[in-house]
Amino acid sequence: MINYWIVLLIFAVFLGLILGQEGYPESFKKFILNFLALTNSYNGAWWFLFTYILLTFISSFLFKILDTSNKFRFLFIILLLYFVSFYFSVYNNLFRNAYVGWLFKQFYLFGTSLFPLLIGAMALKEKWNIKIT
Repeated sequence: MINYWIVLLIFAVFLGLILGQEGYPESFKKFILNFLALTNSYNGAWWFLFTYILLTFISSFLFKILDTSNKFRFLFIILLLYFVSFYFSVYNNLFRNAYVGWLFKQFYLFGTSLFPLLIGAMALKEKWNIKIT
């Protein structure tokens, strides 16, 4: 997060103030929301940051479940979550409340990122790259 904060301070705050760019930093609230990665209004390419933080925090818990449970049942449940999340990512304008809409967006971003993370972890642990070649 430190690298992210440095980039945020340099481009959104300092250059925004020096160049007088409208919307940078705009308000303290907007800056804090971007600083905490709750929004990505300064740079749309940062959409994944909050999802990445969530996945990082729960990854050790998920890897323990993957190690101790039936892998195929667990991955099947995660795959179902992926499909539900993907469906809702397409039909994402169901809520008019901004906070509920934000939570909903984080749910489907998390759900569509969880399956690839766990497949990658499983491939690394089982050494699929060696078995395929």
